Amino acid sequence: MTSEKSTPLDNHIFDGERFIAARVDDGYTRFYSSQDGQVFEYLGGMAGANMFSQLEAGLAKGANCYASFPKYLAATSNTVSWYSATIPDFTRSGPPQPWASAPITGTLPLCIAWDPDNSRFVRIMADNTVTWSADGLDWSILGAMVLPELPIGWTWYTGMRMELFRSGGYWYALHSALGSRFQADSTLLMRSVDLLGPWAVCPGTGFYSPPDGVAAWDFFMLTAVAVRGTTMIITASGRRSTPAGSATRELILRSTGGLNFALVREASSYNMQGYNDFTEVKPVGASGFVATGAGGLLVSSDDGLTWSRTAMAPAPTALRSDGRVVVGTRSTGANGAAEGWHTVDGQTWTKSTVRRYNSGLHRHWRLRAIKAAGDVTFAHLAFFSGASKLMGYTKSQGAGTGLANVDNADAATFWGATATELAAGSAWVAYDFGSAQDVTAVELQAPSGDNSRMPSSVEIEASEDGVNWRPVWFEAGLTWSAGESKRLEKAS
Repeated sequence: MTSEKSTPLDNHIFDGERFIAARVDDGYTRFYSSQDGQVFEYLGGMAGANMFSQLEAGLAKGANCYASFPKYLAATSNTVSWYSATIPDFTRSGPPQPWASAPITGTLPLCIAWDPDNSRFVRIMADNTVTWSADGLDWSILGAMVLPELPIGWTWYTGMRMELFRSGGYWYALHSALGSRFQADSTLLMRSVDLLGPWAVCPGTGFYSPPDGVAAWDFFMLTAVAVRGTTMIITASGRRSTPAGSATRELILRSTGGLNFALVREASSYNMQGYNDFTEVKPVGASGFVATGAGGLLVSSDDGLTWSRTAMAPAPTALRSDGRVVVGTRSTGANGAAEGWHTVDGQTWTKSTVRRYNSGLHRHWRLRAIKAAGDVTFAHLAFFSGASKLMGYTKSQGAGTGLANVDNADAATFWGATATELAAGSAWVAYDFGSAQDVTAVELQAPSGDNSRMPSSVEIEASEDGVNWRPVWFEAGLTWSAGESKRLEKAS
């Protein structure tokens, strides 16, 4: 039986068709995809620490944000540049394309969303204008937003969280305001048929328009939103003055139709750690929701009305949902490494399987050498099918010198590529076996002299024509002694 190798994952997104995950090792980013959140297949990798791997759970709320549609992503991880890339696919030709970037000019972006009606990205900027882009790089001004009138003493504030999404024929946006009386920032939910407005506050979501069953608040902050059909759930926190002093509560609000919101849970019984514990809420299962936050907080509901807490440490974070399955990250791997977990009901979580290999018979096979920096070498390379060493091949290389040395018997001779060739992704050696072969292992040997330039990771790739390559499996964390041989199995 084939077993899976434990592979930590840095993060996940759902791109509209599938879950995508990434992991950076040795300055090399590896991608995985899953249709169900339960089994992640290896997609391949690219040199460099990729922007994708740095996405965090809160990127959609603030100066750092991202949006995606099938197989495409646009994002920013700082206040200087926007990045965009095509997410790699199994059917891609060649390695994933590197991220393209463009400088941010003018005011800063606060949030980004995909506009399905017009096939474009849209952003709300810090000056409350809206910009749009077809590729996530070149942006144009759409116009200024017509915002609701605020009560006396409050002004729109663009230094806090924002979120933009579309549901039921309306645009919705979380926006912030600053009150001069309390010097506190608060958020509200507003909606509009048109992206530019006029926008109106959804009753029950504002500091001056609290939800049904809740008294007036000195401070009111919405932290996350989830939508399922006509049901919308908002997690929030509020602070109000009482005879006993100031009281902070974590709240769950619910609406049918996304307009009037009512309080369905005041979460003081969850032993909150502060005023902003809820950070994420997502739809799960046939009709449920799951929310998570700081201090190991994890709650779920079958209908958004009745909520219960699940004891789980560490609780999953960076939640992504396809509407039924929720995938999150937990620090349960070796040395606290992040691993992917999933749930179909919000209560029972299972570690996702990560396959580091793909199967199949192929005529062309190659080994790509990877390390963080510097020149790279190896003395000997052989491919195996089971216990049998595969013979009868012709050799080629992407770049480098000493190709004739990779299959001789002298470990004092070696093949090598320069740091420049390594960085360009050209440090590989390929064998053409003339007919399709099922490679299950490779044997790699270090030179008998200097072994300091051996790769710390390798990618095994296959091709039908020697031009279009796909990943099969990889090995990471390799260390070497002089003249050492390693047999690297496809599964272990």
